[in-house]
Amino acid sequence: MTINEVESASEFYKELRGDPPSAEEIVSDRDFEWIKFYKPMPVSFGFEIEQLDTDVCDQLRFTYPWHYDGSGPYETALPPSVYPGRRLKGFIDTCRNTPGCTWTWKSEISHPRAPGQKSGCGSHIHFRPRKDVDYISAQWVEAWTSAFNTLVETVPLVLPMFCYGIEDQQVFTFRRQALYWANIVKRRVSNATTMRFLDLSYIGHPYDAVAWNRKIVEKPLTIEMRLNETHPAIAYELAILLNRIIRKCYERGFISPKLADRNRVIDDIVRNTARSIERNENLYTILEMVEDIRFMRGREIPLLNRGYPNYLELFKDILRNYGHPYPPMARVCRLFLHEGEPWRNPQALWNTFVPYGEFSWDQAEIPSR
Repeated sequence: MTINEVESASEFYKELRGDPPSAEEIVSDRDFEWIKFYKPMPVSFGFEIEQLDTDVCDQLRFTYPWHYDGSGPYETALPPSVYPGRRLKGFIDTCRNTPGCTWTWKSEISHPRAPGQKSGCGSHIHFRPRKDVDYISAQWVEAWTSAFNTLVETVPLVLPMFCYGIEDQQVFTFRRQALYWANIVKRRVSNATTMRFLDLSYIGHPYDAVAWNRKIVEKPLTIEMRLNETHPAIAYELAILLNRIIRKCYERGFISPKLADRNRVIDDIVRNTARSIERNENLYTILEMVEDIRFMRGREIPLLNRGYPNYLELFKDILRNYGHPYPPMARVCRLFLHEGEPWRNPQALWNTFVPYGEFSWDQAEIPSR
């Protein structure tokens, strides 16, 4: 990417005012011009990608190890990495560059072994604080506690980015059983509780939207975000946004955000999301009905205001303050700023990593380059 391309993209996506990408956030060597300073990502992350087995082409089966998930779909893992964008771009490039290897993403499929039932698909995200970063390893328990509590508080505030939509119903909402398999939790943890999860005796993977995950003792502990039903190109930018929020919380002394009147706010979010699912109502429209969202003084999400009149005002302010004109991130942020729906963009989702000037959303009303 040339300096002129950087300047042009910065102007085109100027509503986004977050930090420029670090070397660990860019997805290609051609994007080095975007880097202004070095700030390490505080958590490494990876994905579990779950889809219908017959959609996975031979080249993808040969390149990545796949297996059948216990709940039904075909799954491959991209393990946690400090360069997750490059790893994910490699996955997507394999699909894009192999004839017949892209497909229409699915948020659920018919269960292969239980007729009449559905299985969830998506791109589950696994976070793990980085022990190779000195200031994090020096406060290892605090880092895990802050990351978990930050995710418990912020994941409910960015739900549209976890949602793909239901194509056969022509509606932007989660699949029918989403909140059963990924229960939105309110319970925060103390350092003492975190230490119990860090102990090797902990084995578990609860069905929570934000979950302490270690299925077997040989695997490292991660914080899993199970609610994510969407395409990995969106999941990557979502993970970067959450990573950036965690970093700002670490930088202010590992102090996580905390909502005022949090029981009411989170209960309202869950109730309205459930209504969207049950009645096939647009998720944006229903979540906008969650009003008067405020944070405790000094416990705001860094860079944000203390209070917002409704859910969408807060959600979009997160995008504006943590997104950046770097094209892969900017494209995804603008999709949601314009209340776009991933399921309406099945072709464009495979192209979010292409060079600036070569991209457009399938929803033509969303400005993109």
